[in-house]
Amino acid sequence: MSKILVILFSLLAFTSYGQVELPAYSSSDEIVRHMNYTLQYNEKYEQADWVAYKLTKSMLITTMPAERKNNFKADPLVPTKSASTTDYSGSGYDRGHLCPSADFKTNQEFMDETFYMSNMSPMEHDFNAGNWEDLEDHERIWAKENDELYIVTGPILKDEPFDYIGKKNRVAIPKRFYKVVLDYKEPELKAIAFIMPHRGGLDDIGAFAVTVDEVEQVTGFDFFPTIPKDIQEKLESSIDLKKWGLREASSRYVPKNVETTQGKPVSKQANESGKVQPSMDTDKLMLYAIVILGIFLVIGGIVLVIGIKMNRKGK
Repeated sequence: MSKILVILFSLLAFTSYGQVELPAYSSSDEIVRHMNYTLQYNEKYEQADWVAYKLTKSMLITTMPAERKNNFKADPLVPTKSASTTDYSGSGYDRGHLCPSADFKTNQEFMDETFYMSNMSPMEHDFNAGNWEDLEDHERIWAKENDELYIVTGPILKDEPFDYIGKKNRVAIPKRFYKVVLDYKEPELKAIAFIMPHRGGLDDIGAFAVTVDEVEQVTGFDFFPTIPKDIQEKLESSIDLKKWGLREASSRYVPKNVETTQGKPVSKQANESGKVQPSMDTDKLMLYAIVILGIFLVIGGIVLVIGIKMNRKGK
């Protein structure tokens, strides 16, 4: 009996640590496991809370890429039943992938599985084909550069009230989406996360980079719980855009529900339209003050010269 328990605990540990990408979840959560990704389904909003998957360099290199068949279909593994394709028909919204189909071009079956409706959220086309696609392109670049990544992504479903689409089901239209990316391979462990307003025409993705801690604060999920606590805290509390090949944005989007960044008050804000609004820093204020002072001095000088000339004429 004791040997059986040891084997069971070993298998449990292997399963848990073998899936670094999985957020913490409870036995009451609706967890759906596919071959290439795992998700937590939210029946209330008819979409996933999160979709987690591992992406490796080898998964992106092929001479015979799988065919994108656009075979959208209900997910047979969701016990409460997923949204259907007809829920999106005529809605004006894309069936937006959470786990991208383009990540699995080396395997036709894996790619086909990404077209389950449980892996979709309603997305505006300009967002889906814009910043969201740009972020997906970057994750593939990062996977090639770093060999393997652990990724968790999804809609932020704490932004009620929502608008809805759907004919058979009520599918919530998210106001924001997130993505968390972990490079957990030596020599350099690192993590980065993003929160994006659900709108087209957003700024460069670097402006929407946040810490993993910030996404946890907004979503309520605990990401990468199998990582040792000290390493987890270090990775999740800071970001370095240069390590990800992103340029420092002159200003950044600040997600609501997040008051501080890396322990310091946030100094740059954005409005809810998703347009980043840079704050006025000290250097700019000083420059403007000098320019204004210079203008006043010039005007004062002109007035003084005119006054002197008029005074001489009066004499």
